[in-house]
Amino acid sequence: MEALQEDEYDGYIAEFSRNIAFLDDTDNDIVDNINETDDNINENDDNINETEEIEDMRAEFVAKLRANLPAIAYGLRDSHKDGHRQCWVLDLSNWFF
Repeated sequence: MEALQEDEYDGYIAEFSRNIAFLDDTDNDIVDNINETDDNINENDDNINETEEIEDMRAEFVAKLRANLPAIAYGLRDSHKDGHRQCWVLDLSNWFF
């Protein structure tokens, strides 16, 4: 087998170095993508937790509203006692009871 000339050897070393650099860049890109994915998962978890908190607050509000609905209706009925007749409308159409 013929011995490699010094310039051929240098060319192979240079190509090998470029390939290593490319693999390092690719590895860094993969790590960046994994970190970004982890960040997105954490953000989604935060959004899920926030949504659950909002749903819990809504359920608590609806329960309190149901419990106090007669008093609210009575208060609205008697709201004209100050001498001015007022029309109050309690719209619950958006609440699912």
